[in-house]
Amino acid sequence: MFMLARPEERAGTTAKIIHSATATEIGTIDLRTGEWDLDTGKLAVSDEDGDKLGSSILRVTYASHIGENWPQAVWLSDTQEFGQGQVVGKGRVKEGLNTVEAFFDLDGNGQWSDGEPYGVLKNVEIGWHKVPELAIELKDEGVAMSRQALGDGSGEAQFVIRRVTINGESEINDVTVPQRQLATRTVVLDDRAYLTEADILSGNVCDLDWKWLVTDATEKLGLELKDIRTVGYTVERVTKGADGSTSNSVVGCFSRQFNTQRSKPVVKAPAQAGLRGASDLCVLELGRHDDGL
Repeated sequence: MFMLARPEERAGTTAKIIHSATATEIGTIDLRTGEWDLDTGKLAVSDEDGDKLGSSILRVTYASHIGENWPQAVWLSDTQEFGQGQVVGKGRVKEGLNTVEAFFDLDGNGQWSDGEPYGVLKNVEIGWHKVPELAIELKDEGVAMSRQALGDGSGEAQFVIRRVTINGESEINDVTVPQRQLATRTVVLDDRAYLTEADILSGNVCDLDWKWLVTDATEKLGLELKDIRTVGYTVERVTKGADGSTSNSVVGCFSRQFNTQRSKPVVKAPAQAGLRGASDLCVLELGRHDDGL
């Protein structure tokens, strides 16, 4: 029988593998990557069944707690079984440009769920001579749009995101608020049953309503930019009938808030005004702002 070393016997991210019966160190394990090294000579001497070592299958099981100091480097590995036994991935990325998503799997189901911290990087170049080190910031909320879980199901399904209200109204100044279809995405529900900012951000699109909001609000509704306080959107599933017709059903809705004034940095430390030199430490605190125009 084996056991991992106690915390005080660990050196950084490496822990000793201890033979529990004799308290003999027989190897080490890297808690980041899972790589382990075993001295079979010591094992053969320590274990009561050491003569059977040549016909034995060795299995090392361990658990490692993620520390509380951030940012952290996280090592990823593919797995064929996770959570309730489903296959998560096949460990392959294509050569060229890739989109890389990351999230904290708080409920342990092997996929992103509503409320889990999430981050994405687009246009990550992968090649035999390029192994990039990625820095992905995981956030509780999306900036470009509200993340939407699409529920249970299987197979492909088409969804659209539509703007429906401005300042909570569908009509302003006796003019109907233009209901713009802003994005259309087809997803495989049993593979990726959610929509995030990764589905709308691209090289020439920097926001969900990047192209139309200002034009519709100012030119069609007669609003000034400072008058836009909230904008409401729906997420709709598109269903095609046997006769070729389509119908939409709302599966989610969200709104975005725009502050009337920009947040201004406030000096928190040092207390005195002004900086005396390059060695001074200045801490700035910003008020919360969801979006700005």
